Amino acid sequence: MTTKRVELPVQGMSCGSCVARIEKGLSEVSGILTASVNFAAEKVTITYDPGQAQVKEFVKTIRELGYEAPLEKATIAIQGMSCASCVAKIEKGLSELPGVV
Repeated sequence: MTTKRVELPVQGMSCGSCVARIEKGLSEVSGILTASVNFAAEKVTITYDPGQAQVKEFVKTIRELGYEAPLEKATIAIQGMSCASCVAKIEKGLSELPGVV
């Protein structure tokens, strides 16, 4: 099995109970092998099976638990695309990068 690791920011935690709640909630997501929250750094490190889970599911779970998982948006100019197949290849390649939602 291939595993991947991703770090996500988490905001809104106020105590150790928040840490436990996030770790428990994420551990229930299919495909997550480990979830470790660093309260001081306001981030969670998740090890997962990319064949069973996607980063967007982790963000959704964190938000459903009542915390924020702020994301950054980037616009990238790409030249030389001439068809829908080009777009699909670019989207597939980007979606396979760690942390890209």
